Amino acid sequence: MADEVYNPLPSLIDFATRLRYEDLPANVVHETKRRIVDSLGTAIGGLNDERLRERRAFFTKRLITYDGGGAAYGLDGRLSLPDAAFLNSTMTRWLDYNDTYLALEPAHPSDNLGLLFAIAGAKSLSGRDLITAAALAYDVQCRFTEAASLRARGWDHVNYILISAALAGARLLGFDKQQMYNAVAFALSSHGAMRQAREGSYLSEQKNMAAGDAVRGAAWALEKVLSGSHGPAEIVEGKHGFVNQLSGPLDPAAFDDLGGRFLIADTYIKQHVVEYHSQTVVDHALALREKLGNPALNEIKDVLIRGYEAQLTIIGDESKRHPTTKETADHSLYFAFAATMLEGEMTLRQYRPEMLTNPDVLALIQRIRFEEVPQWTEAYFAPAAERQFASSAAASLRDGRSAVHAENFPHGHPHNPMTDAEIEAKFAALTQPFLADQRAVLDAFWAIDEAPDVAALLSKVTLKGV
Repeated sequence: MADEVYNPLPSLIDFATRLRYEDLPANVVHETKRRIVDSLGTAIGGLNDERLRERRAFFTKRLITYDGGGAAYGLDGRLSLPDAAFLNSTMTRWLDYNDTYLALEPAHPSDNLGLLFAIAGAKSLSGRDLITAAALAYDVQCRFTEAASLRARGWDHVNYILISAALAGARLLGFDKQQMYNAVAFALSSHGAMRQAREGSYLSEQKNMAAGDAVRGAAWALEKVLSGSHGPAEIVEGKHGFVNQLSGPLDPAAFDDLGGRFLIADTYIKQHVVEYHSQTVVDHALALREKLGNPALNEIKDVLIRGYEAQLTIIGDESKRHPTTKETADHSLYFAFAATMLEGEMTLRQYRPEMLTNPDVLALIQRIRFEEVPQWTEAYFAPAAERQFASSAAASLRDGRSAVHAENFPHGHPHNPMTDAEIEAKFAALTQPFLADQRAVLDAFWAIDEAPDVAALLSKVTLKGV
């Protein structure tokens, strides 16, 4: 008899139905608010990219005429629930600047929030309802990343969002257990994102939209359930179900102590606008630039960056030496180091077109080597409590001087956290061109736990220039 396939879905559904706001520790509530503020800032800040403004203009023409629908950031009218979820999460994800969590599989759990806020256009939700669903979504997605690697099997991490967003959305809509199962079954049976969207020499805008597609799939699944439809059986454990087709075996330990601990407090907020494995690389460049007296790039003889497997395979393979798009550049540790060494910062400005063709930047990239350190790879794949992101960079100048910088935890990691003031500063820098009253929006969302109506809260997000 074949080994039984472990299926955490019944336990997760039970957890989703019984979770209440009162069950959330005070630190979890506050950390959830911090991530809501951060994700709203990255969503609005994405509009700094003209391409996102164009996509938003296209989708916001699809206003609905029926009651309900989905609430989209900065839009007075309503879109369909799937469209609003897609747009909100695509805005949040566009810059690769929203929060993350890294285990066997990476995750950007604030991707879920686009659907949860969209539901506020279809149903009256309090801020506490939203916080509870957000904590649930984060917990489910992060636990799956601890359970199995999709990346190792050629699939994209957003497939876990199909489960987390469907369960959290079902929780907000008041679904019973069977309806929750149906929502997950519909979401998983009809969607499967390939890892190729993040591989190769040319990363397109699909890297920015894949999470939006996942929450859109979850939203459409919720609507199927609302229509009275029933999903396919054994969607996780079946012969051709999720485990056998996408994830591989799931580690049961990843789902221990549901409700006893909440993983949202363990997720990471980004200080620099690059893929998370480059956060330390930017810090290395900033430190070496200072130690070596801001050398010209042509004065740098060579650079050795040492790190762990995920740095190499996600942002350090040879295809990332020649970025021609922002999406490739923000997934290139070589570009992150060289651009930061040149200009002493890593912000949206470093992705301007001329930087991608700057001869000094491109020449330095060719003089950078990456070396995997097996012990650091082991530390990266260690249990969450011991997990590290150890990396170092050594730069040698042509005049014989050299310097080294090493780091285990980027700023924004729970072991090296950003303050609330730093999150506000990030929000302010991103949203300044588009929000008329940043302080009013910040104050409103910091107090989301006291808000009686999330839709009214979203109405305070009035955008200009788009």
